[in-house]
Amino acid sequence: MPAVVLVVLLVYGLSLLAERTAPAPVNALRISVSGERWWWRIRYEPQGGQPFEVANEVRLPVNEPVEFRLHSNNVIHSFWIPALGGKMDMIPGRVNRLVLYPTRTGRFRGVCAEYCGAGHANMAFDAIVLERREFDQWLRKQSAPATTATPARPREDAP
Repeated sequence: MPAVVLVVLLVYGLSLLAERTAPAPVNALRISVSGERWWWRIRYEPQGGQPFEVANEVRLPVNEPVEFRLHSNNVIHSFWIPALGGKMDMIPGRVNRLVLYPTRTGRFRGVCAEYCGAGHANMAFDAIVLERREFDQWLRKQSAPATTATPARPREDAP
């Protein structure tokens, strides 16, 4: 009986693994995530848009596949958003893929699930799942060229 239960659990686990690591559809959003020492570098690669980077925050459209390309340059990290499912290790010198399908909007906590050193407890990030319209607005703002601040004019009454 224990062997039968273990075989059933193995088959179930392998089916979940195949689902999470299968290639994402061609039109899926692609996000590269780099586990740094000790923070997350998130690089968006929108189709037809300019790539851009943010830190410690992932924004995703609801009900659409997202492919994460995960890598690390220093130590083993583990990318995990418990509320959205799926966890994948980030091994130096290797790129792993994780496909997620966020099914509800909201703000969720993401973490590094692998002890990676002294700053491990600080390796948390926000995963924000938005409706498509809101996500597109955010994507346009982030993809826009940066503006330079205009220098303040000296006040006339200043000494």
